[in-house]
Amino acid sequence: MRVRFKRSSSAYPWGLSLLLACPGWAHAENLALVMGVANYAQAPLEAVAIDIENAKKFAVNMGVPEANVTVRQNADLTLIGLRDALDAFARKVKHGDRVFIYFSGHGTSYARADGQCEQALVTQDMGSMPRDEFQQRIRPILERAAKSFVFLDTCHSGGVIQASKGGIRGAHGNLPMAKFWRAKNDGGAVCQRVSNQVGKNRDLYADAAQSAANQYYLAASRPDEVAILDQFDGSWATTALFNCATKTAVADTSKDGVITLDEAKQCAQNAINARLTSSMQQQSGFPYTAMNLVSGGGAGAGAMPVAFTADVTQNGQPAGNAAISTFNLLDAIAQGADGLHRVQLDMMPSRLRIRVDNLNMKVVSSMSGYLNLFMVGSSGKVYRLFPNQYDQDNLIQANVPLQLPRPAWQVKAHGPAGRNRMLALVASTPHRFDGLGLPEGPFASLPPVANSAKDIVERVINPPADCASVPPKRDLFAAPAPCSSTYAAGWADVLEVDGQ
Repeated sequence: MRVRFKRSSSAYPWGLSLLLACPGWAHAENLALVMGVANYAQAPLEAVAIDIENAKKFAVNMGVPEANVTVRQNADLTLIGLRDALDAFARKVKHGDRVFIYFSGHGTSYARADGQCEQALVTQDMGSMPRDEFQQRIRPILERAAKSFVFLDTCHSGGVIQASKGGIRGAHGNLPMAKFWRAKNDGGAVCQRVSNQVGKNRDLYADAAQSAANQYYLAASRPDEVAILDQFDGSWATTALFNCATKTAVADTSKDGVITLDEAKQCAQNAINARLTSSMQQQSGFPYTAMNLVSGGGAGAGAMPVAFTADVTQNGQPAGNAAISTFNLLDAIAQGADGLHRVQLDMMPSRLRIRVDNLNMKVVSSMSGYLNLFMVGSSGKVYRLFPNQYDQDNLIQANVPLQLPRPAWQVKAHGPAGRNRMLALVASTPHRFDGLGLPEGPFASLPPVANSAKDIVERVINPPADCASVPPKRDLFAAPAPCSSTYAAGWADVLEVDGQ
């Protein structure tokens, strides 16, 4: 669709918004807690120091300012210290924040009083924090955060090799080792022989996330596997995920200019598989046969952006001007929205006759906020249709249908024949996308390249710096705080056909 408009000669019917005065709102932020233990009292893991640096860079790459990255390591992470670190971070997190929590170190599995095997994080003083306590301490964080990503790079239970009693399960010399500590109260080693005891093991956290909207969990290995660490470049899982998010565009399988958590995880798994195959072929006595990343997440979690292809290289060249699928980009933005809210976009009709029919739609959002409309047509350009030069009143009330375009601006189907995609996005501030793109009449457009994807998505996921200037008012219906990065979105396609 070539965007053309017809402006009504009548005065614009501005609507009245029913508002309530509220206190000022705290500015939502992106925050990270990076934790790792290298100098264990027994069985140290020196290469965890590499993991900590990679995790810090990964957090910054996700949009966390360096000043908002909290690092706790080594002696900070005794059992008491780990509890304090999680509780202190929980006190920092506000409603609407986006958070990243990372831990690298030993994991363990031991028998509980009821005979079931329990997985736990091993602290610097060789204590252990079991799954249930870890979940309890991060629950306040996850309940307040708009989006959360928890990545534990440890062994959760037994491994793919046998080992002698005590210490770590792993190889000696220059071969990689497993990040596993065998507790003394291991129930007669039953909890270590997990290859034939899978039914008795509980994954440390992934199963808790399957239905938790906006929460994504990543484990470095299955409950019956070990996580592998290399003394030269750190843990395999952390290194692979970091490389996929920062060094190559290959992770962007949807070719939309955005690397999501699901895409980064799959890229990392492919890298781990290739490394395992190479190691088994080239290293005599290499003891590992598999290492499978385990993820869990509810609606809106796996599509969380972690990187942009505009920031990496493609075939040795900067990828900022690389062509992307803007149709997929609008889909990715919708998939990454708040999983607790929905936007229903109905095209009326969904087939437009060229040079005959005008664009017409009805939008219903489950949350109040400020509506933004984007469109991709046959050119691949992304058009920002609303708000526009003639219509700035983009407030939408929860569950109240809004019909667009209004009489002041009409968009007629001008071809060529084909599919167009519309995205309706409800944000917490009215001017989230002001200045984005180049003017085209009363609208704005961006070319179908990786830089455009970054420009749009950064506006979506990062709270506006000037949100404090927004009047501290909210409408009567449920809405996020003005400084929140929470948004709701939905898309629909409209087909242009040759008309009479």
